[in-house]
Amino acid sequence: MIKYNIRDLIEAGIGTLYIGVESLQDEVIQGERIHKRDGNIVNLFNELHRNGINTLGSLIVGWDNQTIEDAKKDAEKFIKLNPTFYQIVPLHPVPGAPLWKRLKNDSRLMNNYIIEDDGVGKFIFNLANMSNSNALSLIQKTYQGLINEGGPWPFRLAENLLSGYLTLRPKTEEVFLERADSYRKLLFQILPLALSTQLIFKGESFRSRMKRFKGPVANIFPLQYFISLLLSPFTLLLILLLVGISNLLYIINPSGEQPPSGFG
Repeated sequence: MIKYNIRDLIEAGIGTLYIGVESLQDEVIQGERIHKRDGNIVNLFNELHRNGINTLGSLIVGWDNQTIEDAKKDAEKFIKLNPTFYQIVPLHPVPGAPLWKRLKNDSRLMNNYIIEDDGVGKFIFNLANMSNSNALSLIQKTYQGLINEGGPWPFRLAENLLSGYLTLRPKTEEVFLERADSYRKLLFQILPLALSTQLIFKGESFRSRMKRFKGPVANIFPLQYFISLLLSPFTLLLILLLVGISNLLYIINPSGEQPPSGFG
């Protein structure tokens, strides 16, 4: 599945891997000639997470040979992968690329396209087998499904750190013991934030994962767990305050503080 084994990744100090899933359907992979991977993608994600290595998974919606039902199946499978971090994006042709040229030749690019208004979160062409609005709606639902399944990223990260610690701590080789110790230290740092997420997010699957997570943490690190539990409400309040300030600053100055251009 990957060129390097888990030991190689740990020895190299790899903490997170970007995985371009793009689609979980063989028809799409073959039809679009995507040759980014082979093997079992589910096993790959599980093995990485079990060893404490995080994933940044990417899913694309809007392939030509993909119906809305196909895209929904892709989304469901992607949610089950439970990537630590993730992006679900519309298929997006880049001006000058082969896909762009093909869509332009087929007169499928939107007539009102302006490169200055371009953005990775929007469709700039007419989809072949689903409506653009349905595809965008599915993307938003997939994001929500990921939260319901595995919670927000602080919890996902903490979950992986605990899993990695439990997997590597019993080993005898120094490289694994050092990595296990680094997982432990980072887990202590993020634990108040991870526990605070249960105060907001209520997805059934997430709640079950949180319950399974708290048991081992409380048993293995009782002092850190108790302190983090006490700190979690204050951590949440601080985050909400920072978000509120950021939103206010955006309202006041939407363009932000841009660096000097160096011209004129």
